[in-house]
Amino acid sequence: MTARRAFRLPFATQDPAHARLVAAVAVTTGMLISTLFGQFIVHAFHAQTGLLAMAMFLSVQAGSMVKDATALARVVTTALLIPALMATIGLAALLSTHRPVVIGGFILLAGGAIWVRRFGPRAAAIGSLSFMGYFFTLFLKPSDSELPAFLLVAFGAAAAQLIVRAVLLIRRPRRELAVLLRELRSASGAAVRVSGTSPEKGRNTRALKSALAQLDKVGRAITTWQHQFETDRHVGIDEQTLAGQVLDARVDIEEACYERAQRADLPQLDASDFEPRRTHTQTALSAVLDERTKPIRVRAARAAAEELLGSTGAVTLDVETYLLARSVVSHARLREIDLTRGPREPRSLRPLPQAPSTAAFSDGIRQLEVAPAVAQKDASAAQPAALGLRGRWVPWRSWEPTSRMALQAMIAAGVAAGVGEAISASRWYWAVMTAFVIFIGATTRGSVLTRAYHRVAGTAIGIVIGIGAVTLVGHTTDLLVAVCLVAVFGMLYFGPLNYLYSSAFITTLLVSLYRILGVLDGSILEIRLIETISGAAIGVLCAYLILSTNSRVVLLEKVDAYFDAFGQLLAQVGTRWQGSRTDLMRSLQRLEGVQSDLEQAVVSSSAALIVTGPDESLTQIDAVHLMHVATRGAARLVQAQIGVVPEPAQDAAMDPAVDSAVREVSATMVAAHAVLHADHSSGSLSGDQQDARRTPLGESHTHVVDYLNDLASGDVASRDAVLALGRINWALRRIAGNTGTVSQYAQAILTSTFSARWHRNRSRS
Repeated sequence: MTARRAFRLPFATQDPAHARLVAAVAVTTGMLISTLFGQFIVHAFHAQTGLLAMAMFLSVQAGSMVKDATALARVVTTALLIPALMATIGLAALLSTHRPVVIGGFILLAGGAIWVRRFGPRAAAIGSLSFMGYFFTLFLKPSDSELPAFLLVAFGAAAAQLIVRAVLLIRRPRRELAVLLRELRSASGAAVRVSGTSPEKGRNTRALKSALAQLDKVGRAITTWQHQFETDRHVGIDEQTLAGQVLDARVDIEEACYERAQRADLPQLDASDFEPRRTHTQTALSAVLDERTKPIRVRAARAAAEELLGSTGAVTLDVETYLLARSVVSHARLREIDLTRGPREPRSLRPLPQAPSTAAFSDGIRQLEVAPAVAQKDASAAQPAALGLRGRWVPWRSWEPTSRMALQAMIAAGVAAGVGEAISASRWYWAVMTAFVIFIGATTRGSVLTRAYHRVAGTAIGIVIGIGAVTLVGHTTDLLVAVCLVAVFGMLYFGPLNYLYSSAFITTLLVSLYRILGVLDGSILEIRLIETISGAAIGVLCAYLILSTNSRVVLLEKVDAYFDAFGQLLAQVGTRWQGSRTDLMRSLQRLEGVQSDLEQAVVSSSAALIVTGPDESLTQIDAVHLMHVATRGAARLVQAQIGVVPEPAQDAAMDPAVDSAVREVSATMVAAHAVLHADHSSGSLSGDQQDARRTPLGESHTHVVDYLNDLASGDVASRDAVLALGRINWALRRIAGNTGTVSQYAQAILTSTFSARWHRNRSRS
């Protein structure tokens, strides 16, 4: 790997299709336009220099707060920000002579900005920027003569972002897909390299998990691209074929990485007889994943891999070589997609047999869902919705989260205003701003605590970085402006990854800005930190003491959505193509989406999980990790069922062994769901749930894999389906058992008996 590729790889996998990079550059450009326009207004109207800071911050907020799903919707939202901003500034200026009234309006607006989030991202952006406009009016206190310049600067801040958003409407779909496919190959190559290394103290499962997570992220970005554009209008392939081929590439690489990691950890499982063929296949995969490889060599590598896969009767392959060969074929197929021309006749998939209706199987799945989970849900449904986790009557727990948090934000803003003014009469707004912003995007008290922690830590780090930066560049204005631009870009590019980064960069921006304005000294930075700590503490106290609800309720909603999506997918597999292949792919995408939402909910409440205790935090993180393992098994299952990989044709009817394995996994899924509810709700387990905990964890997994011996045919797809179901069952049984650590779970996955059993059964056939 060249130094250039090694440098680009982390950014490519962390930022598929450069989406964050494009957004950061766009908003930073808008801020620069706004600042230049603000400087012109200041000189033309001889206005106060504080308007420059407002031009900068309002423009950044106008660009970063718009979160609509499509580019056109983001343009519309940005356009609507202008009249909303003008109205709130005018209202604040009108009420400025009546201090109690204007402060009361400020507090009400803080709550209103949180409450309107229930109406979607457009309302959330308008509410938040309206609060910012009101805040700057309250802070800078423009006189009647200064109000026109003030309004022009505010208008320019939002209009600059509108111009940039309009430019971003120009899209290059083929180019974007080409970048995504290139990043998919880069992420695949990184995962293969990580899986082949063996540290002195055992397999670094965390590194492998991270590499595979980046591969999944790129895959989801390709799915997003397909939702935004009609595939067959831009490239020579249809939507269903592209989705299936991307799934093949992801799953084949993942399975190969697990197998390589197992061999690296357990060299006694290796067989030297397979080494030459394995090495040759690894070389072919490296060539296919290398962007510099010429098409003729890619085609040759694919042909050799297909010949190897087709010679299973005459040649015995180890599992790693088999999976590597599949990976060569799947990635070579993606490289053959024509991204330079319009649509052509799509390459047909293997004929899909239509099975008769299997309503009885679907009824069986529904029967399984009755015990023990539905019994618990029915019992809880009979109770009032506002009952707390310990059975206490808590009426506000039935409210919408935005309603509760709106009241909390209003109270926090009011208290922070008083405390902030007591600390510093001229810098009180820092406490209010902190008390408000930690509620933005939060849905639970745990996420408020996490954002507060990140806000305080980021502020402290930003002060250190800012002092170092301004000391290095001195009083040179041009260099200080450059520091401001870098800080804004860093806030926009790294902020979505962690709010701590956003807080650190915005504080660095403030330090540089104060140096430009000539008001930077040690005391102002000390006040900044104290005000931030005060505002964060007030916000957290209001979240925990006023209309408080436990964060676990939201986590349980995410868990319910996850198991609902998983149950739907298993039901579709069981009905054997009751719907279409597209429906099955959409079910997998929905499962991956709710999995991502669940992981995000846990991350957003990470500080609260630590506060509750290391044991509970580890248990929840373990469960989420095991759900991720089950989701990856589901992807393998869908791949086997769709049958895009060129293998022997499937029979019209489902193999009875696969049918039995699906039923067993469905029962395990219901038990795991029930146990998670018991852990987070009443704290007590039913008899069935206690039995699920006491069942040896390896027993069910081994039993599912043993269905390989019961397969009625040598269909490789059925074999793959049983193996995928075995992995799913293993992870769900671990959730039901709720024992072990993350590293132990990952190690057990890598050292499971999948490979040995697969190889034995495959050799027999």
